[in-house]
Amino acid sequence: MINRKLPKIWHGGDYNPEQWDGKEIWDEDVRMFKLAGIDVATLNVFSWALNQPDEETYNFDWLDDKINRLYENGIYTCLATSTAAHPAWMAKKYPDVLRVDFYGRKRKFGSRHNSCPNSPTYREYSEKIAEKLAERYKDHPAVLIWHVSNEYGGYCYCDNCQDAFRGWLSDKYGTLEKLNKAWNTGFWGHTFYEWDEIVAPNILSEERENNESDFQGISLDYRRFQSDSLLDCYKLEYNAIRKHIAETPITTNLMGTYPMLDYFKWAKEMDVVSWDNYPAIDTPFSYTAMTHDLMRGLKSGQPFMLMEQTPSQQNWQPYNSLKRPGVMRLWSYQAIGRGADTILYFQLRRSVGACEKYHGAVIEHVGHENTRVFNEVAQLGQELNQLGDTLLDARVNAKVAIVFDWENRWATELSSGPSVSLDYVNEVHKYYDALYKLNVQVDMIGVEEELSQYDVVIAPVLYMVKEGYAAKVEQFVQNGGTFLTTFFSGIVNETDIVTLGGYPGELRNVLGIWAEEIDALHPDVTNQIVLKDARGK
Repeated sequence: MINRKLPKIWHGGDYNPEQWDGKEIWDEDVRMFKLAGIDVATLNVFSWALNQPDEETYNFDWLDDKINRLYENGIYTCLATSTAAHPAWMAKKYPDVLRVDFYGRKRKFGSRHNSCPNSPTYREYSEKIAEKLAERYKDHPAVLIWHVSNEYGGYCYCDNCQDAFRGWLSDKYGTLEKLNKAWNTGFWGHTFYEWDEIVAPNILSEERENNESDFQGISLDYRRFQSDSLLDCYKLEYNAIRKHIAETPITTNLMGTYPMLDYFKWAKEMDVVSWDNYPAIDTPFSYTAMTHDLMRGLKSGQPFMLMEQTPSQQNWQPYNSLKRPGVMRLWSYQAIGRGADTILYFQLRRSVGACEKYHGAVIEHVGHENTRVFNEVAQLGQELNQLGDTLLDARVNAKVAIVFDWENRWATELSSGPSVSLDYVNEVHKYYDALYKLNVQVDMIGVEEELSQYDVVIAPVLYMVKEGYAAKVEQFVQNGGTFLTTFFSGIVNETDIVTLGGYPGELRNVLGIWAEEIDALHPDVTNQIVLKDARGK
């Protein structure tokens, strides 16, 4: 159970009262929230500029009012730290907070996710405001959970990141001799003799668009480093809150199969996993189910939060189709059935300006409760109240697991072959989809997960075999388990160096096969295998 203050499936979502002016509309919001069965509101997600108008001044009076106003009406708060977009004054005075993009261009102030994770300024002020908030609201009975930043993501290639990358590499490899061996820098004359000879791999150096890299080892480590850098930013705020608050859980919202961060590593630092579910109108139902299972699997089957879903439509997809009548309710129960203990929306009242004014909301632009969307939300809110704590922590013990590994995904996508059509996530989903259609429950697991609880473990496109994993698989099979893998598996180690002696490398023993060639057919060409008898002879 995520929080015993409210022992039910939480129902609510992101609320941005700072975008609206006047007690009248705030009171109307509360009235309609109560009609809809809303009991949790996420506040303060993008309010850093409002909270801190300059270096020394902090203003939380507005936030006091909103938290208290909601709590007096039976609505709790998921309190965000507001650090997902830095203020304009900070970018003006301290340009080190601005990212440099993949093309080597220095960003200006604007949009969001625009802060360099290795900026001393960003780290200093984000940690400070998180601590200020924790000091102020540490004893407030309305705060159920803390929400650090929002949807971390994106990479930076500035000089601060480049310097930090060199330090990260020094910590990892210890010596340049070991680094040169790990990266195979004898290729193309890349041997490094000083740490400051190493540059960030972007379009100006090792990489091209679409994840194409001349040096996969360098690019792979840079992805690990950027994921770690953003995680360090999260941990700074997490620890600032923990200095003042001992037990209230802390989270940040993940994004399913988002490619840039290693969520298994991130989940270790989160008290509860939360994520934002935004399928398109043509997203297979099994893909959404797989992603829920992946989020549950990040912390070995613990409950997760559905932090965001739209009640009606998104604003950022090519075709922003409405959810048809009943679909929002159906997909909400899909999340609950796969481990979610919350149903939260983005957003509670629809914005009137900027890019999210056409993103769905509980309260639409018409401004009253007599809408299809509001009535569907209210119906679900009533049902969740009736359920109480009945389904909290409920689980089905799966006997089949599918392995998903972000580092393996990066390595596969960076590989110079065998085919432009190879998509790691799609290959994983093919196996999940087959089991979904058979109504077979699946756990999505990482490579660190214990295997003994499963009868079958499937590892599609296990291109990278990390140290010790082949032995773990062999032990699993010796104990009676069934292990399945696919083409392009067992090819390289953790630094993307090919395992010699024939494919599939370290998996040759457990699979009992070896291959001497890798072929990639053109989409117009087909081939087949003909078995002469049951043994293939």
